[in-house]
Amino acid sequence: MVRASGANHDLVVAAENPLGTVLAAIGVQLGAHEQLLGPDGAAVDPATRASDLSEGSVYSVASVASTSAKGGRGSRRSSRNIQTGSLWGLALLGFVAGVGALTLEHGWLRVGSAIAFGVFGLLLALVWSLRADAKVAVVGLLVPLGFGAIAAVLAVPQRLPDSATLAVAAAAFSAAVLASIIGVLARDARPRAGAWAAAAVLLCAGGIALSSRLLEWSLSELAIVLSAASVLAIRALPALMLIVDDGYHVDYQRFMALRWTVRGRMPEYVSQIDSSDAARLVQAAEARLGITLPLLSIIAVAGMPAMVQTLGSDSLLERVCAGVVFVCCVLGLLLVSRRTAHPGLRRAPRLAVVVGLSLSVVVAAGVFQNVPWHLLFGGLMLAAGVVAAAIAVPLAGGSRSLSWSRTGDIVESIAIALVVPASLLAAGTFDTLRGVIVA
Repeated sequence: MVRASGANHDLVVAAENPLGTVLAAIGVQLGAHEQLLGPDGAAVDPATRASDLSEGSVYSVASVASTSAKGGRGSRRSSRNIQTGSLWGLALLGFVAGVGALTLEHGWLRVGSAIAFGVFGLLLALVWSLRADAKVAVVGLLVPLGFGAIAAVLAVPQRLPDSATLAVAAAAFSAAVLASIIGVLARDARPRAGAWAAAAVLLCAGGIALSSRLLEWSLSELAIVLSAASVLAIRALPALMLIVDDGYHVDYQRFMALRWTVRGRMPEYVSQIDSSDAARLVQAAEARLGITLPLLSIIAVAGMPAMVQTLGSDSLLERVCAGVVFVCCVLGLLLVSRRTAHPGLRRAPRLAVVVGLSLSVVVAAGVFQNVPWHLLFGGLMLAAGVVAAAIAVPLAGGSRSLSWSRTGDIVESIAIALVVPASLLAAGTFDTLRGVIVA
């Protein structure tokens, strides 16, 4: 049987007839971009005799243009991947240069570096906003925002009091300005949604950094609070990223008896929604989640070494709360990743835990250098034994995966509930309040 142009032709031919002659007899002509494929998908020469063909098999006429198009798409995809990799490599080199510039003393070289990074971040934001389309990876937005943050940190004079917390606030606000520029200039709705979501997160972080100056927090204490707040925000992201009008939920004109204000606008009820509108809302929510989750994970990483450093504090309350908030951050980031099936969204919190633990080990080597190694090793082994015993009991009782899932939900809820109060106590807020009450 030969399949050509959507039609099937059952043929019975003599053994010595060439296949091309048989095709011409039934009106099938192979074009310049067409070929005959056998049952195994291999090309068959039209001069092949019928005796050399497989009896009862299906042969089809296919166009090779689609194959070449797929090859072209594959080559374009590979070139796009190479281009993306080179851009990320240049961004990594730029961030390494920025970290090196942060070690410079305040002077003309530091100011020049701040101007250079600021201009480069602005140019990247303009290029990214003008070239971003519906298929762009919104995580790339972190590159211009990072350069803008480095420029703001370099621009803050080090001789100012509490310059470290002021630099954090300036970096957050500078990155928020670049995100707002992208949100205004971006052509597609998807990068615009991601940019405005990143701007909202950065504005909140900058506001907390400015408030810390009133509470006289140090840089490490501010990092602890920001890390805990980011873990809480990651847990709340799925409920905050899907933004729809109130009219999608309730028919206010029918059920609302009182208005909020005299001139309050009555939400228009949406009785039905098109697939295009639903796709637009989902794409915007995915863009917001795709940029805010890595951004909050980066903020969470910054606070973990500060928590380990606080374990060497003179205050017993701060040491205990620092340990609690460290455990809550690790558990919160690990367990919250179970709530999504997308591998990209799972990767950011887990990678944050790995990087945070690695940095914490380096900091712990300096904090606990006076502690005998056998006591530290014994404490770690004791903690590991307690965890193993807690896991072994339900395993011995034949616990199912559903029970483990419910246990994970309970542990996650406890960690999310304790992370922010513990961080505030670890930052010395209790001593500040006590001083205010005494005064």
